[in-house]
Amino acid sequence: MVALTLLLLFYASFRRTRSSYNGWWCIALLFFLAGNLAFLLNGTPYQVWANPSGNVLLVGGAFSVWTGARSLRMLPPPRWQFAAACGVTAIASVLESPGHNTWSGAWSIWDS
Repeated sequence: MVALTLLLLFYASFRRTRSSYNGWWCIALLFFLAGNLAFLLNGTPYQVWANPSGNVLLVGGAFSVWTGARSLRMLPPPRWQFAAACGVTAIASVLESPGHNTWSGAWSIWDS
């Protein structure tokens, strides 16, 4: 509920100001909400695709926060870095059998 409220507030501000900072925060909050919703499917048959999708969406959300901060200095969004971070996350998640491992893509040192 907090993230949804923040999304509505940032979107209302974005509609008035059209600032890129607000836009990136709206995108980040959408990614965070969608990623967490995907994790609600853990333990179901949909976990195979929902777990890697949730991981990628959360990385995209974190990256959007960083891009929003960069926009305050008028720096362009680094698209290739966004694609690389999301791609590496997707590959790491898919390689660790997300159908059985709810922590797919996590550090193996924590597995026991």
